[in-house]
Amino acid sequence: MINMKKLFLIICISLFSISSNAQFAEIQAKLKTNRNNKVETTFSQLSKIQVNGCTYIYKGNAMFSGTAWSNDKKSAELRCEEGQIHETTIYHRNGKVAMTNSIAIYGDYYNDIYFDEYGNKIDRNDFKQRYKYLWNKASVLEKEIRNR
Repeated sequence: MINMKKLFLIICISLFSISSNAQFAEIQAKLKTNRNNKVETTFSQLSKIQVNGCTYIYKGNAMFSGTAWSNDKKSAELRCEEGQIHETTIYHRNGKVAMTNSIAIYGDYYNDIYFDEYGNKIDRNDFKQRYKYLWNKASVLEKEIRNR
């Protein structure tokens, strides 16, 4: 009977691993697809207005929903829903994520995550010291978003 319990446990763990690996692969494929199809909208095509301290992003006359990329089409992206910025991401020169910021409705940043050029998570101070050019890019992006 103990052997059956062990066998059942091994089967369950294996199935969970396969499911998790399949889900992980699916997520990676979606991210790769999004990264490869990033040219649809650039920052220069967007405009913004501020109402009661909230920033709203527009493309043409409609509130923007989707992903917009920096004008070089590779170093930064901005994700919006119904005109509200939800996340910004800045990339290393090698294409890996350097930093990502979730943004609250009223424009306050939270949940900042930083990575080195190999994809390893690092803390804010380490990122700021090692990647000054990206830290400055993040500052410029923030100003561009808030003051455009």
